[in-house]
Amino acid sequence: MPSGSKHIWISIAVLFIVNLIIILTTHITELRLFCIMTNAYLFASFYLSPDLDIDSSVYHRWGYLKMLWWPYKKLCKHRQRSHGIITGPILILTNLCIILIPIIYYLYQTDYQFPLTEILFSVAVIIFSVEAHIVADKLL
Repeated sequence: MPSGSKHIWISIAVLFIVNLIIILTTHITELRLFCIMTNAYLFASFYLSPDLDIDSSVYHRWGYLKMLWWPYKKLCKHRQRSHGIITGPILILTNLCIILIPIIYYLYQTDYQFPLTEILFSVAVIIFSVEAHIVADKLL
C-alpha cells in the first residue's frame, strides 16, 4: 500500500497522462469541461480519498470540517468497504452529498439552475480518482 505522499504523486501522474491523452487525441472544444475535469480530479485526490476512514493527511486537510467525515470514518473499517471497487466511491459520494444537502437546499430555494452536465462530469471524475487510489492500493 503506497504512503499518502506516493498516492499524491500517483494521482498527479495519472492526471498528467489523462490530460496528455486528451490533448493529443481530441480537439478540446470544451475547455470549460477540461478545466472542470482537472479541478474535480485534483479535489478528489486531495480531499476525497478512501483514506478518509483513518487519521490520514487527507482527513486532516479538511481542517475543522473534518468532523463532517466522522460518520464515514465510523462506518468504514480501513481497506474494507472504503477500498471496495464499487462500495468505495459510493460511500464517499454518499457522505459528500449528505454534507452538501444544506447548500443544495439553499440553492434550490433560490431557483438556481444546476449545471447537470458539469455535475455529472464531476461525479464521474471523482469516481475515477477514487478508483485510481483503490487500484494503486491493490497493485503497489
